[in-house]
Amino acid sequence: IAPGEEITLDYATFHNEIMEEFVCTCGAPDCRGIIRGIDYREPFVERYGEHISDYVRAKRQHLFAL
Repeated sequence: IAPGEEITLDYATFHNEIMEEFVCTCGAPDCRGIIRGIDYREPFVERYGEHISDYVRAKRQHLFAL
């Protein structure tokens, strides 16, 4: 990581339903605005590939196997 380089993350890659939703004020053009614990269920999460936590990956596999 270079000095001054922006570090970003998406809560949907490592949180679940127990997280309380909150309004994000990051200002990114593609921000969802409201960050919810159930966001890990959304299709956009797949774009993160290997950056999805094992926990969320397992929850998604279980959810979509039903």
